[in-house]
Amino acid sequence: MDLQYQNDYITVSYDLQQDIVYNKWFAQTMNMDEDTFKQEIKKLADTFRKIQPQKAVSNGQDFFFTINVDLQQWVALDFNDCIAPFSALVVSRELLAQLSLEQTAEEIKRKTDVFIKYFDNENKAFNWVKSIKVHTNFNQE
Repeated sequence: MDLQYQNDYITVSYDLQQDIVYNKWFAQTMNMDEDTFKQEIKKLADTFRKIQPQKAVSNGQDFFFTINVDLQQWVALDFNDCIAPFSALVVSRELLAQLSLEQTAEEIKRKTDVFIKYFDNENKAFNWVKSIKVHTNFNQE
């Protein structure tokens, strides 16, 4: 995996062979404020726009920031044009953060035609996205 960026809150990598963007949130997210969260989401969305992956794994096991309803809608709008069609979400260990991550994912699903599946560990998430065969039609008319 090629590291795209990393800071105290998140690391983002890309696997070109598998066409998977991977991000992992860190426990430091418990100290994030709303503006910092928005900055991190903008950087993440920019990475998705640049790479345009078909698959993604987001590990939120150590994500401790609770995303309020307005932020959930904002995230969905920011990601609606760039999220990977097949995305695996590893849910947070902290209940409120887990619920807010899942609600955000559901908001994204309502605004797009992506398939998001939830997992309790990273290995299962990677196995699922790696099992997906994405076919691209390169025939031009």
